Amino acid sequence: MKITFHICFFVWLCPLFCVGQNNAVVKVKINPVFKGAELQLGKTYALNEKADSFQVTMLKFYVSNVKFINDNAVAQEEKESCHLMDAEEEERLAFSCKQIKTDKYIGIQFGIGVDSAKNNAGILSGDLDPANGMFWAWNTGYVSLKIEGNYIAKNSNKTAVDFHIGGYLSPYNTYRTVDLKFPQSRNISKKAEVVIEADVIKLFSGINLSETFHVVIPGKEAMILADNYSKMFKIISVESE
Repeated sequence: MKITFHICFFVWLCPLFCVGQNNAVVKVKINPVFKGAELQLGKTYALNEKADSFQVTMLKFYVSNVKFINDNAVAQEEKESCHLMDAEEEERLAFSCKQIKTDKYIGIQFGIGVDSAKNNAGILSGDLDPANGMFWAWNTGYVSLKIEGNYIAKNSNKTAVDFHIGGYLSPYNTYRTVDLKFPQSRNISKKAEVVIEADVIKLFSGINLSETFHVVIPGKEAMILADNYSKMFKIISVESE
């Protein structure tokens, strides 16, 4: 009877002490750049061979549904995964994913924007608080990515550019999934850091900024820009211990 009691007591206690022993914390850091150079808000960058240039004055976007992919192609997903990135605040360009199972991983997957489930979840808090200025209305939802700045054609005046890309309803859903492979598979047992570059110039691929400089509603232009921002990320480094 005593033995049975001790076994039951151990079984009851074990989950309390074992939680977290096989989990790691993975920090994800995103470095915004412009044509490979560190992005500084307000700085003028050469845009093309015609000597046009561009200034970024604001860059915000959501990174959500973060998953780490192991070498068996199984995804380990961060819980409550939605992070607002803001180029104006360095500390808002990184986040830590906790309770990631210890394993060998080959890549990371994440969404840019806010998925339909969260858009339909009512009033939310934290990074999804409407006070962050990234929410439109119940029928248009969250802005996935917001960039503002100035396009400066050679020998011409500045043209204000504001791209507020959002929309979660078909056919103009701007949520995009990004899949990035690590340079090589990495064992992650305690802590790790994944550094990702986001090159803003790729956002303007195929866009004539002298004609398209104001996109602030869901639609075809927003879908083109959404496709572009899904391609502006790449892995810089993966460190683990």
